[in-house]
Amino acid sequence: ILETKDADPNDIYKIFVNKSFSEINDIYEGYLKTYDGDLIILLKDIYKDETLYLIEFLFKISNDKCNYIAETFNRILKEDNFNEFHIVSIISFFENDLNNIIKKYEELYISKITE
Repeated sequence: ILETKDADPNDIYKIFVNKSFSEINDIYEGYLKTYDGDLIILLKDIYKDETLYLIEFLFKISNDKCNYIAETFNRILKEDNFNEFHIVSIISFFENDLNNIIKKYEELYISKITE
């Protein structure tokens, strides 16, 4: 599908939406190893479609969930119009991963997330 470069973005989207994070990561890693290229960049270059942002999110979160959430926390905390609802939503959704997210945040940003 990707080699034709004329597939409907909805067809690409359908490939990923019913997959587990593990399967999505396998597809991403498999493409990287087989074609020596980043599937996210390829999809953006070819399709330039907003629905593919979900696929990019799925690739990033399936590859390293704690890293992605730590980066998301950092981005949200730097926003001028900080929205506490976003933080509460993330904490609720990723409650089981909070200790690992906190460690990853401290690793990436050399500061405690509580600061």
